[in-house]
Amino acid sequence: MKSIILARVSTQEQMDGQSIPAQLERSREYRKRKGLEPWKEFQFDESSIKDHRKKFEEIIDLIKSSRERVAFIVETIDRMQRSFKESVLLLDIIKADKVEVHFIRENLIIDKDSNSSELLRWDMGVMFARGFVLQISDNVKRTFRQKLANGEAIGQPKLGYISAIKDGKKFHIPDPEKAHFIPAIFELYLQGWSFRAIADEMYKRGLRSRNNKKVSQSNIQKVIKDPFYCGIIISKGKEYPHHYEKLISFEKYSKAQNLMTRKSNLSTKTRHKVFALSRLVHCKNCHGLISAEPKRGHLVYYSCSNYKNMCKRLYIREEVMLKPVLKALKSIQLPQERMDMLVNSLKRTHEAKRAYQEEATSELRQRYDKIQAMNDRLIDMLADGRITDDVYDKKLKQYKEDQRSIELQLQEYTDADEQYHITAKTILSLAQRALEIFNRSEVTEKQQFLGYFLQNAQLNGSNLEFTLRNPFNLLAEYASRPNWLPEHDIIITILSDQEYMTNLWNKLCYIKEVARVGD
Repeated sequence: MKSIILARVSTQEQMDGQSIPAQLERSREYRKRKGLEPWKEFQFDESSIKDHRKKFEEIIDLIKSSRERVAFIVETIDRMQRSFKESVLLLDIIKADKVEVHFIRENLIIDKDSNSSELLRWDMGVMFARGFVLQISDNVKRTFRQKLANGEAIGQPKLGYISAIKDGKKFHIPDPEKAHFIPAIFELYLQGWSFRAIADEMYKRGLRSRNNKKVSQSNIQKVIKDPFYCGIIISKGKEYPHHYEKLISFEKYSKAQNLMTRKSNLSTKTRHKVFALSRLVHCKNCHGLISAEPKRGHLVYYSCSNYKNMCKRLYIREEVMLKPVLKALKSIQLPQERMDMLVNSLKRTHEAKRAYQEEATSELRQRYDKIQAMNDRLIDMLADGRITDDVYDKKLKQYKEDQRSIELQLQEYTDADEQYHITAKTILSLAQRALEIFNRSEVTEKQQFLGYFLQNAQLNGSNLEFTLRNPFNLLAEYASRPNWLPEHDIIITILSDQEYMTNLWNKLCYIKEVARVGD
């Protein structure tokens, strides 16, 4: 059988190091032991979490074009994938007997005759690989928090600023060509100009966006609302003073915010009122926001705000709008048997992850002790005169860096929160009671509740169209089918995503009924 070898790293730095050659060497030795025929070898630096894995898809296309079965060899699961997207692509050609996948380190071969235990090992390997991706994400977030605490901005410079290098670091300084427009924008707004009028005036004066286009009225509004220009960074609702040059005073910024608040309060009598679908639905025709207003006492009607003056005003009662929503909330209720299967799978996933982490931690400690022994021998070699002081210093520095790297990895395992399965079980219980909770909630709570269940909500004529957010869309699909389906494994993957589930739970806990689900 002819074979394909894949060696992958996530960064160009690894590509230049020893990772790729080492993977290729081990894969070639494995191929020789198995008596497989060499055919193709692929090596590339590519992140496993990018949406478009063109090179991986090229390998799949190559396997599909082969007239005989192919052995696809990778050193370990996380060298090939860190999500289930690749599994979906591979399963089709595995079932068609076009390929068998060899994972060397896991001693695992997946083919059309693989049993459920082998497929579960594959799934677990993918889930553990995703866990490492989430750990990297946590490290990035810690770095961002530190930068904010130091008064450093994250991301591209704001309109009116450009990047420069200062003391070896990137720094934001006023753009000599655009900075003077920012005070002018605030002045015009305080004089009573509308956002659209300011955008037109700034265009006449020469202000352009990064794409050399007109700065839109929505971006003018963002400039006026952004406290960055008076010395404050806002990130996730928190304020951080920055040390870049300010373009306006705090007093002028405060006056603009007070004026914006007064205009907002005067714009409509009903704006302060909240309805079940407030600010959740857009018109499919003009993409404007669907507004709600009470009529004839307690009745509430929804209609397009006619954002682009192209829609006919059509009023729809709230009861009619909510019918498909209530149906969707009911659809995510699982039969108890399915619920028990998911909960048990979560428990097994948690136990497998813990066992894997214990094994990885043990290996790291062994590596640490081995380096310490080498360090001890190094001292003896220096005392005997077998190495010079320079060699000793270089080796000692290398050993200490290696040990520090291991200590950091051990700390990441120690800091990991192992309680995600509890939150996931609570979310499953919430899905069982979603319709009941919605019906019992106050109007404000209903609006917030639906905001975390619905996405892409659009009014198409008199019909409300939307999709459910993860994992509720998969629960609905899972509940509607009679047999065990891939949705089960995908649901487990999402529910095992610690960061996603924690964020979802925190957002939903504002409702008393939701809080009771977790008791």
